[in-house]
Amino acid sequence: METTIVTLLTDFGTADHYVAVVKGVILQRAPQVQIVDISHQVPRHDIPAGAYLLAQVMPYFPAGTIHLAVVDPGVGSDRRLLAGRWGEQIILAPDNGLVSFVHEDYPLQELYEITDPELFLPSPSSTFHGRDQLAPTAAYLVRGGALSSVGPAREQPLILHQARPQHEHRNLVGQILYIDVFGDLVTNLRQEWFEPAARYTVQVGDHPIGPLQRTFTDVSPQALVAYLGSSRRLEVARNQGSAAEYLGAEVGDAIQVLRQD
Repeated sequence: METTIVTLLTDFGTADHYVAVVKGVILQRAPQVQIVDISHQVPRHDIPAGAYLLAQVMPYFPAGTIHLAVVDPGVGSDRRLLAGRWGEQIILAPDNGLVSFVHEDYPLQELYEITDPELFLPSPSSTFHGRDQLAPTAAYLVRGGALSSVGPAREQPLILHQARPQHEHRNLVGQILYIDVFGDLVTNLRQEWFEPAARYTVQVGDHPIGPLQRTFTDVSPQALVAYLGSSRRLEVARNQGSAAEYLGAEVGDAIQVLRQD
């Protein structure tokens, strides 16, 4: 399948050369490609954060897009490199849970382990698979190479076992999944679990946030607000401030949603 879009998601940062050389390998082999940066500021080695960000962008890219994701604390170990098609898009990533949230939302159409050395750069490094193995594989697919030819078929990727939200009577108990650059707290409580006409109040740990609101400006500046955000999950923010700093909140902290009617 031909495509012209490759996205990049990494924890490399932008101070060093790593992102540039990954792009260089792709452009050298497939100069017609359009490369889109999702983020290179994923917290170092934070696989759940990378998985969340990858799932957030999937609905907004066209069919045939290739997503190259590298958050890989196990690089050089016996963990696999995978190439899979979820829905109508392709993901190239280490098999360490990066596809977990995509796997919840999209049907897995086909999955392969990337093993064909003919695709790789000569003498690949044991510590930079993004450059030496994933980038040339992405370029091969851009040029029309078959996904099924990158290596043997596999049945399932590794999936993160995050704590699942719980229903307690009519209440919900979840946890903070991700903290964005504004200090907003994104939770694992999905929008579809909230009834439109119902009334809810929210609490993070021992801190009451208040009733569920529509947007930031429903509260005064510096006040905390809970709302169903653009992530289509329950989020908690501080209007014109950082909820994470104010609450001392961290990923994994508990959040409670109490139904009031």
